[in-house]
Amino acid sequence: MKNIAHITLLLGLLIMCFRWGSDKQSLPNQKTKISQTQKRENIIQLATQLIDIKYRSAGKSPETGFDCSGFTSYVLKKNGVEIPAHSSAQLKTGVTQTIEDAQAGDLIFFKKPSDNSPFHVAMIYQNIKGRIKIIHSTSSNGVVINDLTKSKYWNSKVWMVKDVIRKETIGG
Repeated sequence: MKNIAHITLLLGLLIMCFRWGSDKQSLPNQKTKISQTQKRENIIQLATQLIDIKYRSAGKSPETGFDCSGFTSYVLKKNGVEIPAHSSAQLKTGVTQTIEDAQAGDLIFFKKPSDNSPFHVAMIYQNIKGRIKIIHSTSSNGVVINDLTKSKYWNSKVWMVKDVIRKETIGG
């Protein structure tokens, strides 16, 4: 009698385990979408881990160094946002934003007054009430954070801001 009770209990547990496992398998196999806010936080977290990586012309990895567009494409790609590797091509992606609406992770492009294409791209690190900080790879210092509000050099060359993250978290 004791053996029958144990076998019945064991069978009951096995049935519950198989049923639970089959319920799990019947769930749709979808990539879990994270919120736009979380994605932006993840992007900035990775970007800050790369501070002090040296500059390298045409560089696209932390092992060899970054140029400006190599840095932005690397950080975004590691967070599931595919963009081209060159700043002129990056400019053609995403949704144009005003500088006032710029958010962490958005790309900001710079051009000289006489040019029609960007000479530099950076990432918005922070925008607190219009005080904007950028994170980027510069030829003089590698990956750094600069206060755009306080930099006459960078501030005078701001051209355009692009949100390349929104398309990845909304329906994409």
